[in-house]
Amino acid sequence: MPTIANHRHAIVVGAGSAGLAAAAELRREGLAVEVLDRAAAIGDTWTARYDALRLNTVRVLSGLPGLPIPRSYGRWLTRDDFAGYLRAYAEHHALTVHLGVAVTAVDREDGRWVVETATGRREADVVVLATGHAGRPLLPAWAARSRFRGRVLHAAEYRSPAAFAGADVLVVGAGNSGTEIALDLCGTAARVRLSVRTPPLLIPVEVHGLPMHLVSFLFRWVPWRVLDSSSLVTHRQHYADLAAHGLPAPKVGAYARFRQTSLAPVAERGFAAAVRDGRIGVVAAVERLEADAAVLADGERLAPDAVIVATGYEPAFAELVGLPDAFDREGRPVAWGGPLPGAPGLFVVGAPSLLGDLYEHGREARRVRQAVRRLLRAGVLDARPAAARTPVSSAGGRP
Repeated sequence: MPTIANHRHAIVVGAGSAGLAAAAELRREGLAVEVLDRAAAIGDTWTARYDALRLNTVRVLSGLPGLPIPRSYGRWLTRDDFAGYLRAYAEHHALTVHLGVAVTAVDREDGRWVVETATGRREADVVVLATGHAGRPLLPAWAARSRFRGRVLHAAEYRSPAAFAGADVLVVGAGNSGTEIALDLCGTAARVRLSVRTPPLLIPVEVHGLPMHLVSFLFRWVPWRVLDSSSLVTHRQHYADLAAHGLPAPKVGAYARFRQTSLAPVAERGFAAAVRDGRIGVVAAVERLEADAAVLADGERLAPDAVIVATGYEPAFAELVGLPDAFDREGRPVAWGGPLPGAPGLFVVGAPSLLGDLYEHGREARRVRQAVRRLLRAGVLDARPAAARTPVSSAGGRP
């Protein structure tokens, strides 16, 4: 390992795909790396999601640096398979992961980073925040303040359709989570309706056996405006008839929408057929919840037994670090995986990407490693030997 990094210490906050990839790359650079995560096990973020979840990115483009995903997992990984891969990845790279450790703050003191946790403070030369661009469920005001007598839950709390057997369920939000959960409920719930504010842009997962994610990746060099138009054409070719069922064709392409909202198009795996045959009914956006009804924007009143809110997530980076110039108004870093203004040695990883979040996490990890190498060569990071540092407290253990 490069001797220039000897005795440098890095802390990675978050043991998901982005955090583990960054930790592996920094360890390759010669840093002593610790990963802190509040979960009880690596992969818990995935196993806590709904049972039917599969990756929307193809296996060959979803592996992290230094360990491809085994072919035995198939083309589209299940939720549990990917969680298992993350555990294998940490073991393969001999990463030190402390579990059950919640990080409360990251501060700069005397030229070094101090990470505050419930089990004590830790010092580091480099800190990588990897708690994810979707770190916290986002509830609209009408759901957060609801007095609805039925059940209201965020998509993050949904596990399987069994809990909704025979129920009338309203799913709110037509993104990937909302459409997948609505489809998952079909055949178990008595009635499934999807509340849509913005019509989704649907892309088939495969066309004639060819993964569309792989096609998009191969044509990534094409100007984004051309790809944007192509996404609209693809939607119209496969899903124009859904307009008759309440889902008109979107007017904004995948790339323009992503630039505006960071939202990817919907990977379609049977949702369209369920809309066509009436298993999923499409209704207008929810305006408010009353005690006994969901009131829609068009005035219609529904009386579902349960409302599943699939309105997305928000990042939670900015609240850990008091550096307003490093984050925008939505709490996203001004540079993913790159140097942040006024924060030498601090990095944020976990960006969304139309090429696939997992593929992007690997690219970010390599950028972090390269940036740290430049800082080390420039003498920016603290050069004190490990023996002169504040002792690092221990919690949890290696996976």
